[in-house]
Amino acid sequence: MMARRLTKAEKRSNAILIWWAAVIVLAVSAWKSDRPELWILPLLTWAYYELCAVPTLCGVETSRGFP
Repeated sequence: MMARRLTKAEKRSNAILIWWAAVIVLAVSAWKSDRPELWILPLLTWAYYELCAVPTLCGVETSRGFP
């Protein structure tokens, strides 16, 4: 049985779920540890995701007609 290929939208959706799962796991571990300095890990992970890993489109069309 052959596995089907994932579309770009499915890959993007899976990547988003993995990022949010990582942030949630880090936040839960920080919550259960009772150490306030561990809250920096989920905050930095979330900030990196929001600033660097999120694909965004500006909406400006190129000369070929694509954003």
